[in-house]
Amino acid sequence: MERLSRRSLLRWLAAGTAGTVLAACGQKAPTTPMVVRETVIVAGTPQVVEKVVTATPAPGGLEANAQLTLCTWEGGITRDTIEAMIKDFTNLTGIKVTHMVPTEAYMDKLQVMVAADQLPEVFYISRGYIADWAEKGQLLDITEQLNSDPTVKVDDIVEANLNRIGGHCYAASVTTEPQVMFYNRDVFDKAGEPYPPAEVGKAWKLDDIIQVARRLTVDVNGRHPGESGFDPDNIDVYGWEWWNWIGGENVWWMNGYELYTGPDLMQVKLTHPEVIEVYHKLSEIPNLHHIAPPAGYYDKVGFGMIQAMARGKIAMITGANWLLPEIVQNKFNVGAAVLPLLGPKYAIWGAGEGLSISAKTKFPAASYKLLSYIAYGQGTASVWRTGLWMPQLKSLLEKEEGWKTWLVAGVHPEEYPTAACIPAARYLKVGPLRKGAQEVWDKWIGPAIDDALFGRKPPEEVLADAEAKANEFLAANPPWFPS
Repeated sequence: MERLSRRSLLRWLAAGTAGTVLAACGQKAPTTPMVVRETVIVAGTPQVVEKVVTATPAPGGLEANAQLTLCTWEGGITRDTIEAMIKDFTNLTGIKVTHMVPTEAYMDKLQVMVAADQLPEVFYISRGYIADWAEKGQLLDITEQLNSDPTVKVDDIVEANLNRIGGHCYAASVTTEPQVMFYNRDVFDKAGEPYPPAEVGKAWKLDDIIQVARRLTVDVNGRHPGESGFDPDNIDVYGWEWWNWIGGENVWWMNGYELYTGPDLMQVKLTHPEVIEVYHKLSEIPNLHHIAPPAGYYDKVGFGMIQAMARGKIAMITGANWLLPEIVQNKFNVGAAVLPLLGPKYAIWGAGEGLSISAKTKFPAASYKLLSYIAYGQGTASVWRTGLWMPQLKSLLEKEEGWKTWLVAGVHPEEYPTAACIPAARYLKVGPLRKGAQEVWDKWIGPAIDDALFGRKPPEEVLADAEAKANEFLAANPPWFPS
């Protein structure tokens, strides 16, 4: 094993703050050693080993006999890391935490818990449910606790992760999850093409990336799209796996629009001419340019998207940061780049899921301490180092001294600071937390976008239909704002 990170105290108990934190909790700062955690990463893999070097439980607790349940949907290495984090948290605070991972549909399980009045103290919540649950009084308003938290500055948190409704916070984000482009350097080198840009100011336009992808796409006879004899049914290398991630709300944002209109969020506007034009161009990717794998491709070849890129069958992919662990496992010459521009402005979608506290918890202070430790402290830093998650603090995303604490050679491509970290801090956007927004997306907007993207229906027709149906629903379901 190669040690790639130095020993450090946890951020929220760093020198100069530990005494303040404990004093704020009504405890005396212990004189015995605190937890020092050593992270060891197997070079070139996402495997992380963590051990507690020194552990001394803090006396007492934030509330007498505080015992919490943390409910998540994590599996694999992330589940193991969270459970290691829980042990460290208990060592530091004396607060006992039970980790619950439902085996059935997660949000359905939470609904059952709500009905039985057994909602866990701290739990993941799909972002689209936050406004509805806040209105029903299920979620604790953490605004005051967040503003007075001595371990984090609110203005250092990525704005998209604050999950505000009318200035009130009812959830932290679990993590920062920006869109990122990944590519196989060897495919570009073989084709003699320059790598995609890794800086926002140099981002390709949509027409640019389509043309590059056409030159990278080659059939089994060595011909490119547009050349005489090109065989679209027997393509050896595809230029761009654009996935449907490229065609979501960032189509509106990059053209200067919001999906929901007005301060009251009463309507959606889907049919801007610039948006329609982008969808026409995107719909040509699978049906005209043949630069992306068609439906059924992965079933046919017997391996997935990342394996295809690792084998040189796909040149570049529009995806998200959480693809990195699988990329690392497949061991190929990967690079990172910014998304192409779909309009005059740069914006990336990145809706990390919510982390909330039950409004009925008997231990609100202890519950918030756990939430803050996971979301804003170093509690899940080892998951950042695998590439699966990213920090939520701009100071860790925008500055070199911040990058040194979590970026890992052999896991994060060398372009990651400018291709992923800075865009996540400065250009990440999410839709508003509007009551009914999840239903509107699931029933009308999402299906309409898919139909437009894949050329099943004309964009102007399908988006106009979705706009009318969504607005009829929204008119009957006005948004909720806390008083």
